[in-house]
Amino acid sequence: MLQDNITRLEAQIGSSGSGRENPKLLANLETLINQCSLQQKVVQMKQQIARPDPEHSQVIVEIKLAGLTLAELVDLLSKVETGQAPARVQTLHIRRNAANTELLDSVVEIHRAGPAGRDTAGA
Repeated sequence: MLQDNITRLEAQIGSSGSGRENPKLLANLETLINQCSLQQKVVQMKQQIARPDPEHSQVIVEIKLAGLTLAELVDLLSKVETGQAPARVQTLHIRRNAANTELLDSVVEIHRAGPAGRDTAGA
């Protein structure tokens, strides 16, 4: 399911001709999600590209997660901010899971900025 969403988003990016950096950010986030064994807990991943001016762009990815522990969420956030291609956690919403109050549901918005037309995903 997650791979299908990423493939669909990459196809949309390719057809729009905008932002080579987006597939790399999505791929980096997918790798981190796999490293944290959270693939089954991802409900949705959405991406946007903001271009505040012609020289800069910002990739924004929103990830909705369900049924995870606090330790799993902290591990993912730590890897996002300190990994090989660090990104910034812009917003974080957490609530108790309705089905199991021992678990959490979360929406994380991750941002990465850089020059327009250049790879903002890092080396």
